[in-house]
Amino acid sequence: MKKSLRLIFASFIIVGGTAVVSFAQEANNHRPPGINERQHNQQKRIKDGVQDGDINRQELKNLEKEQARIRQMERRARSDGDVTLRERTRIQHELSQSSRHIRRASRN
Repeated sequence: MKKSLRLIFASFIIVGGTAVVSFAQEANNHRPPGINERQHNQQKRIKDGVQDGDINRQELKNLEKEQARIRQMERRARSDGDVTLRERTRIQHELSQSSRHIRRASRN
């Protein structure tokens, strides 16, 4: 009787441990995109908008200028080592604004 209880208890521990590990991996896969990933996605959206004819030359010029300014901000932030939380927040804010500008340019 004691052996079967131990076996059942051990099974629960193994199954529970496996579930915890899988939840941790699942949560890790759904992290928000980082700065470089967002920049890459925005560049792709701009390129797609130009190819579709949704973004004209002047809009392209303005969007590219904005992207260059954000890249410069990132370079400055990384120049002294790791990016601080404040710098990261500011860059993310600028990327969000840029994303709105891309959306507006594509839909006008």
